[in-house]
Amino acid sequence: MSVNKQNMLYAARLLLEYAGGRLPRLNLMKGLFYLDLEWLLEKGETFTGATWVALENGPVVEDYKVQLVRPLLDAADVEERKVVSAPFAGVPKVLVLREPPVQPEDEHLELVARRVATFVSDPDVDISAYTHENPAWIEAYRAGPGTRIDMVLAMLQVQDEDPWLNEPFTEEERSRIDQGLTKAGVPL
Repeated sequence: MSVNKQNMLYAARLLLEYAGGRLPRLNLMKGLFYLDLEWLLEKGETFTGATWVALENGPVVEDYKVQLVRPLLDAADVEERKVVSAPFAGVPKVLVLREPPVQPEDEHLELVARRVATFVSDPDVDISAYTHENPAWIEAYRAGPGTRIDMVLAMLQVQDEDPWLNEPFTEEERSRIDQGLTKAGVPL
C-alpha cells in the first residue's frame, strides 16, 4: 500500500480539531501512528498507507517533513507556532488548526480520530513513554534509526484482547475438538 496523502492530511486535521485545535508536532505524528494502528486492527489496513520508521523520538512517517509537515504548512488552514503558555510551554513546534476540517461521513473514522486525539492531547499521558514501549518501534530502533516499523507487530500495543480467544466454541468447533480428542484416545 502506498501513502495516501489526502487521507494522511485529512486525518492530521481531524486530530488537530479533536485535540482542541492545536497539538505539538510530535504528538500529532504519534496520533497519526496510533490512528493507523487502530485502523489496521479494525479494518486490516492503515488509514494513511504511510510507511512508518523508527526515530529517536518515536515512530514517524517516512520522509515526514515532505510527506506531512510541508503539505500541512503550505495549506491555509494550519500554521506552526512556538507556544510559551501552558499546556505546551517549552514545546518547540505546535501545529494550530485555523479552521475545522469537513467532518467525516465515516462514523468509524470520527470515533477513532476522537479517541486518538483525546489520548495524545491528554496532559496526564506521557505519549513519548507510551510510544517507546511499542514492541515494533523498539525492534526497529534497535536495528537503526530510520528502520521501517512492522505495523502488525506494532498493533499488539493497541490490541486489548483477541475476541477469538474469548468467544465460546461453536457447535461445529466443539464437535471437531471432540472428534480430535477421541481419535487421540483422550477420554471426554
